[in-house]
Amino acid sequence: MKAVFANYSRGIATARDTWCYNFSEEKLESQIRSMITQYNEDVNNAKKTFPQGIRADTADDLMTYDTTKISWNRSLRNDFIKLKTHQYEPGSLYSGLYRPFTKSPVYFNRSFNDMVYQMHKFFPERENDNLVIMVKQRWNRQGQLALMLGKV
Repeated sequence: MKAVFANYSRGIATARDTWCYNFSEEKLESQIRSMITQYNEDVNNAKKTFPQGIRADTADDLMTYDTTKISWNRSLRNDFIKLKTHQYEPGSLYSGLYRPFTKSPVYFNRSFNDMVYQMHKFFPERENDNLVIMVKQRWNRQGQLALMLGKV
């Protein structure tokens, strides 16, 4: 199959939608800041116990697993093992589309999104105007869908 466009992306896969999307930008900022604070507390506590670093097989015992405080994924766990701290980045608050018809603020940040694919190429800065065409990935004999979007 020949590609119509040179660039394509699956969008953003946060692996923590309830944390990275919210209709209120203020609530989104608050919940992301809260999760980052919990994450950094876990890192700082781990540093006290293991100042030389954490072994992957002991990391789970040091991580907070309260889903009201933090949501872990593979990459954040790897950062934890490296004892890497994170900071809230106001420039990571974007306007996005959630599945795909609902406009919502989103925290678009490599450290807190599981996969960002090529979205950073399409929208390198929040202020960029860009047109995006979304096409349903697979034909399943129920019709096709194409949706063109401007800045949301």
